Amino acid sequence: MAEFLQASMSKLKEMVDVNTVVGEPITTPDGETLVPVSRVSFGFGHGGGDLVKQRSGFAGGGTGAVGSQSVTLENSGKLRIAYQQGAGNSVTCVSSVDQLNRFGLYGSDKLAAYDKHFFDSKALVLVKYTVSSGSTQLSLSSATRVSNMVSVHVDAQSAGMGTSDMATWLLWAEVDKSLSDCQWVLDGASGAGSGVTK
Repeated sequence: MAEFLQASMSKLKEMVDVNTVVGEPITTPDGETLVPVSRVSFGFGHGGGDLVKQRSGFAGGGTGAVGSQSVTLENSGKLRIAYQQGAGNSVTCVSSVDQLNRFGLYGSDKLAAYDKHFFDSKALVLVKYTVSSGSTQLSLSSATRVSNMVSVHVDAQSAGMGTSDMATWLLWAEVDKSLSDCQWVLDGASGAGSGVTK
């Protein structure tokens, strides 16, 4: 049974990776970035028993299903902020001007532009991310919702030889307000030479 489950999970991992679920970003002529997404669901079933030649004994079975849904990240932005040693990487979702002000605007005119009207229908996902080289370029590449949890993926790209200065970045993206009650988590960074510190 263990070998069967191992083989099934291995095959599932091959079929459903981030590149299968989230396509390459497309930038429109007016500067909007669109990320093609799909929805993935999977289920399992199992059964077994301890019946010998007599007609009594134990038998049982079970099933389960898990579904995931891609989350649209719109109008993303980023800002290099003061290096925050030991603070750790974090993600939060704010759904009001008050929450955004408590989080901090870090002198960004773009963040200050989010007003009450925006928060009527949208929320803002804010990610603080520290890398070991200031030349590492970060972006919010995708987000996936499973039940009440949204996992955000950060893409990190290095342009070659990095610098030795540690950097903390603030990244943000607009999301539907209905997601503001979800639990938000970071699933790490991908990219060659990302230099991500945890």
